[in-house]
Amino acid sequence: MRIAPALVVSTALAFATLGAARAQAPAPDLKTFASSAEIQALLENARKVYKPGPGAVVQPVVSLAPFKATMEYRRQAGPFLMHPKDGELNYVVAGKAAVTVGGTLVQPKAAGSGNVIGQSIEGGTIKVIQTGDWLIVPAGAPHEFNPDGEYAMVTIKAPN
Repeated sequence: MRIAPALVVSTALAFATLGAARAQAPAPDLKTFASSAEIQALLENARKVYKPGPGAVVQPVVSLAPFKATMEYRRQAGPFLMHPKDGELNYVVAGKAAVTVGGTLVQPKAAGSGNVIGQSIEGGTIKVIQTGDWLIVPAGAPHEFNPDGEYAMVTIKAPN
């Protein structure tokens, strides 16, 4: 069986054109690289815009659906949270915090983005994490970060 050379060439050109079109039009939320300088710039920006309180400054780092990485910066204990559909992989960029993971969320209530917030956590395991440490919070595990001063981490959401 013989394949016409023109068919082979036209098929190759069609695939090359399709590939080039895809390469030129990335998805709007696609960002697959962040340099260490960008991470430091995010940290400096968070220090400038932080407002005292239990909230965090959250800034996007990279994303490739369905994964998203953000930098979270805080100086006070955060809320008691649970993400039923997402696990988290956390890398500590700056500072130190006591983190409680597991146990039972007390008085849970639905919050934005499908998350659950509570008044406290009963039980759970407390670990002290600091610059350079990694932590995994499984989907559905209550957790809370209580920083000792300034605290920043890159969090990668990992959907189940």
